[in-house]
Amino acid sequence: MARLRARSTLAHMHWSERIAPQVHTCWSGSWARGAVEPARLLVDHELVLVARGRCQVELGGVRRELGEGGWVVIPPAAEHLTRVLAGPCTRHCLHFDWEWRGEAPAGGLWWYP
Repeated sequence: MARLRARSTLAHMHWSERIAPQVHTCWSGSWARGAVEPARLLVDHELVLVARGRCQVELGGVRRELGEGGWVVIPPAAEHLTRVLAGPCTRHCLHFDWEWRGEAPAGGLWWYP
């Protein structure tokens, strides 16, 4: 029976730091109806998945309503804000780059205009 050889890797890097897409951080949170996250810009992409409730994401002046199971990918440097329409609204968010660019940014993953 043939044995598979392990692929050589860079010793100082974990495999999750070298995959595409490269995951920077994951987080989840719940907000009450009427909550508004202010306009902000990202340094990477963000996949937003709504698990419960309903929210509205305004991206580049276009409003998109997301309900349970709804999702959107927000690109870097795109101003966006989020309003909770029906709560509690639980969102799971994954920040990533499509291709490996080195280590994740040392600072925050978003900034406010």
